[in-house]
Amino acid sequence: MMMLKLTNISFGYAQPILNEVNFTFNPGRLYFLLAKNGAGKSTLFRLLTQDLKPETGHVQAGGDVILHRQTPVYFEDMTVKENIECFLELLKSRKKYDDVKTKFALGEIESKVARKLSGGEKQRLYLAITEMSDDDIRLYDEADAALDAMTRTQYYSEVLQRDAAAGKTVIAISHHISESLKYADRICFLANQKLYEIDPAALPPDLADKNEDKIMEILEKECEAI
Repeated sequence: MMMLKLTNISFGYAQPILNEVNFTFNPGRLYFLLAKNGAGKSTLFRLLTQDLKPETGHVQAGGDVILHRQTPVYFEDMTVKENIECFLELLKSRKKYDDVKTKFALGEIESKVARKLSGGEKQRLYLAITEMSDDDIRLYDEADAALDAMTRTQYYSEVLQRDAAAGKTVIAISHHISESLKYADRICFLANQKLYEIDPAALPPDLADKNEDKIMEILEKECEAI
């Protein structure tokens, strides 16, 4: 199985971030990782990719892990079309250029050099590139940061949910907390040096309508009751 399992994980810098954490991310589910700023979300991702080694415990991955970072990765001096065609070849993808172009609305920018794209256009190119990879376990670190509302919806439904529906293990960090609640199969909440799993279906139905500080407060109380 393509699960991702943490067993007795402890890690910290000047202060502890994780303390004897046990948690299993199961395939076929979309997890959103939520926490207050500075709680250690990015550090956790680095532990999951094994860029960092835990002080105690171990991470068990049931497949290849790929991290899609907030900063897009592509060839800046190539056009959008050249980038897509290059990655299709590099990743040995079966997808066709025209299909990728249509899905991510790249037609109007396909002749643009990547370094001259706007922030939102760069993210659209990046999402198109992520479409091509076939790794079993996928981590998305604020890949929606520069996306407009329409493109974010596409990202949630056609990238994250699609990956989970295909049986992959998908974990995403997002500052758009209210939107996370609408799309997540599970919330993974980092607080008090522990990870808590919350089923969004068990939360108040109007929670996503509240401001984000109030949402975080309610989620913390949910964790205290677990």
